[in-house]
Amino acid sequence: MQIKTIVALLLIVNFTAFAATDSKPFPSGIYDLLPAPNGDPGDISGKPFLSNPNVDGARLRTWIDNCEPAKSVFDWSIIDKAKQSCSQHGKKLSVSVGFGLTTPQWFYDEGCIKFAPSVSGDAGEFMPLPWDTKFQGFAHEFITAFGARYNNDPTISEVIITGFMQANEMRLVAISEDEARLDAIARRAGFDSAREAWLDAAKKFVNWFAEAFPNTSIVLTTARPFPDDTEDQRAIEEYGKTTFPGQFGIMTAYLKAHEEPYDPPRTFSYPRGDQAIFSSVDIERFYGGNVPRPRPTPPKPVEDLLESGVEKGDQKIEIYEADIENPANQSALADGKAKLKANLP
Repeated sequence: MQIKTIVALLLIVNFTAFAATDSKPFPSGIYDLLPAPNGDPGDISGKPFLSNPNVDGARLRTWIDNCEPAKSVFDWSIIDKAKQSCSQHGKKLSVSVGFGLTTPQWFYDEGCIKFAPSVSGDAGEFMPLPWDTKFQGFAHEFITAFGARYNNDPTISEVIITGFMQANEMRLVAISEDEARLDAIARRAGFDSAREAWLDAAKKFVNWFAEAFPNTSIVLTTARPFPDDTEDQRAIEEYGKTTFPGQFGIMTAYLKAHEEPYDPPRTFSYPRGDQAIFSSVDIERFYGGNVPRPRPTPPKPVEDLLESGVEKGDQKIEIYEADIENPANQSALADGKAKLKANLP
């Protein structure tokens, strides 16, 4: 009996050690933010980033209507094509599959609650509610299938956590009138408020991504889910970091050149990244309206952007393709790549 117990314990220890060592490295360096109208970048096999040593990978932003156009009918072709091109050139791929406003009609035909946020709903757009149990069941099924296909693929460096926001960034509604409408719906579902319902759902989605991708970084594009709601934003960030340490990470989607650095500089024990707010083609937006004088020319804007991210502790930055492909920016990309990787724990 004692021998059997010892053998069982050894098997558990060995399995745990294998699982820990099998985890992929944190995503790091510079990623090409692929243009993807309607969530499909098309054929990327001829993209210059694939042969650029200053670029580590690409970010693919696709949508649930592309990946599950009908109930339990999965179409992985967009991800597979991008992954194949990256793999052939030794590049990594970061993937997001957004729900929210791109959720296909079949979800609603199956009984999911439909909500039209005022800011987007004026254009006839609507989304499911993240605490709707019907929607949660379908989303959980998809996330499980998503992980079963890509968790063990070494080319997939990270997946972006989605499902409880309008798209990829963690925003549910932008105006207080919409929050009041959601409060009424949430109360009918047994919650005290929409914020309580949202946080409960957000934790479930984080759990499902972590379970589906145990060896892959899962990263949340953080933002305020409701107007002026930093409390729930911080709550889900802390939940992810403490519940899934070293796997759950955070990024933002609005990195600007010349941001205020952290003092003292920070290093993070979890995946940490940023996405450029825009291409340097729009220099005013790129600098957040504070463009230096005299007006900088390449490679200075990209240098400033990357330095902002490095000083914030970023390990990875997604940059728009126009800046990736500009020959004048290559020295800035090479220097930024090295500094970002130096921020790895």
